Amino acid sequence: PPPSLPSRRYGDYISFARDVRRIWQNCKVYNGHGTAVWHTADYMSKMFERLFAAWVMEFKDDKTALWSEAWARPWEPTCRISAGKCKAPDHKMVLCDHCDANFNIDCLKPPLKAIPKGIWHCPRCRKMDANRLQSASDEAIC
Repeated sequence: PPPSLPSRRYGDYISFARDVRRIWQNCKVYNGHGTAVWHTADYMSKMFERLFAAWVMEFKDDKTALWSEAWARPWEPTCRISAGKCKAPDHKMVLCDHCDANFNIDCLKPPLKAIPKGIWHCPRCRKMDANRLQSASDEAIC
């Protein structure tokens, strides 16, 4: 097994990403193209790359990204602006198509009148280079 398994830790994020990519690659190599396992591995590998870019690569050099700040935890299911204090109902929450972070449409500045149709990116992701910005719609099953 990889050296990271006995210690239950990775020395760096690159080693972790390499092992996850190896899993998806093995699923695709050892299962025929077009099978359910192959399609699932293809979909999950695209999702992993998008979220790895949004949650790890974009935060790795950001010294202002403190765990105590709600926006620095995009994987949590509550509003990233209010850290869930707004207690927004589901029909008022919008999900960023790049980082998967949740936002209450009333907490955004300026607030949104309704959930946008189509692709929407949060304020943090909108500041990114458009060439690096991926969306969940890019993960369509082949």
